[in-house]
Amino acid sequence: MVDIHCHILPGIDDGPGNVEESIEMAKRAESNGTKVIVATPHYIEGEGYKSYLYNLEILNNLKNELLNRQIKIEILLGNEVFITPNTIELLENNEIATINKTKYILIELPMVDIPGYIDQIIFSLRLKGIYPIFAHPERNLKIIKNPNILYDFIKRGALVQINLSSLEKGSKDSIGKTAGILLENSMVHFIASDAHSSSKYNLSLIHTFEIAGRYTSKKNLEKFLYDNPLKVINDEELTIDEPVKYNKKALFFYH
Repeated sequence: MVDIHCHILPGIDDGPGNVEESIEMAKRAESNGTKVIVATPHYIEGEGYKSYLYNLEILNNLKNELLNRQIKIEILLGNEVFITPNTIELLENNEIATINKTKYILIELPMVDIPGYIDQIIFSLRLKGIYPIFAHPERNLKIIKNPNILYDFIKRGALVQINLSSLEKGSKDSIGKTAGILLENSMVHFIASDAHSSSKYNLSLIHTFEIAGRYTSKKNLEKFLYDNPLKVINDEELTIDEPVKYNKKALFFYH
């Protein structure tokens, strides 16, 4: 598996506090069948978050530790970028990183609102040949109320990553229910851990199939966990299914 959203770098933001905690995360990921992790430290404009070069230095130190301890996890660098009107400028100034220097970038939306400038950001990124991947949009209150907001973004060229932990919440939770709706309606392209500690690293094939298999096919889950993320880190084009507008009366279950 390839985990495109994980906070594994030590001492960067709200991830592990030291190298030993990062090592434990890597061990957990390896035991769960993950081969590659994209380290995605947060970046919020104006909040003092670390630059790409600083994160790269921390990553290289961690990779040396993994090599010395014979932990066979490849770690690549990206960012989880909180969307801002200046996203394009930050990218051009190398303040933020695409995933493994590819044409894919992980973008975080606010929890409670959808910025009015989001269409312009999608358009500008696509004009530069870059695909925005929206991180865990199932947590956004506006999308919870109207999942078809994402349908429109996908039609404009955006991609979607959901957290496995969101699906674990179940259909009685609004976040869990929304994640299921997005899966049912072909509005998901990646499932990732968004793990911040070893105890929260839940991504595994068996566990994902158990949790997410109620909403989509095994073939799709393999695509979300391996095929699509692998294409991202290799800077290849994705072939995605046509999204389906959410209809409250429609229910889809896979067994």
